Amino acid sequence: MGLTGLSQRLESNYPMEHHRIKKKTVLLFGEGGREKVFFRFLENTDKFKSMASTWRMNMDHASGGSCRDVLEKCIKFIKGISYDVVLCFIDTDKLILDFPNHDKFKKEKKDLEKIAKETKIKIIWQEKNHEEEIERASNGKIKGKGGMKRKLRLHRKLIQNSNFVKIVFNQLKSR
Repeated sequence: MGLTGLSQRLESNYPMEHHRIKKKTVLLFGEGGREKVFFRFLENTDKFKSMASTWRMNMDHASGGSCRDVLEKCIKFIKGISYDVVLCFIDTDKLILDFPNHDKFKKEKKDLEKIAKETKIKIIWQEKNHEEEIERASNGKIKGKGGMKRKLRLHRKLIQNSNFVKIVFNQLKSR
């Protein structure tokens, strides 16, 4: 067999073109900087790393505001960008303050979920606020706002096995 025959046989067994795995694009969008610290923590967990090989992550936050403001900033952020998954983390404490009447609260929450669904955003509702969600996830071991990075590392196992983190991962897996 000549060089041409060998070359043709190699090409048929080993095509020259490389196939790249298309990565899912994911946006984690929160209300404030503490959520962004939490997102970085999630990104570095073993569970996340095992799934992340097929994901391209982006993270940002709204720097406060009402629940509607946070959602609108998330919508504005994704305008012109095609994400496969967008998770918007919204605290309910401001929603309760803005709508103390239970019926108006439920209506506003439903309206926000409708807007999110229309724009292919999944809202992750945080009971009261992010800090309380982390406190609950850590069985009360992480309290307050200070030193969040260190506290998350210290209680890594509790947090990554919490119901809150399971909700986040389930949203990522299901999309």
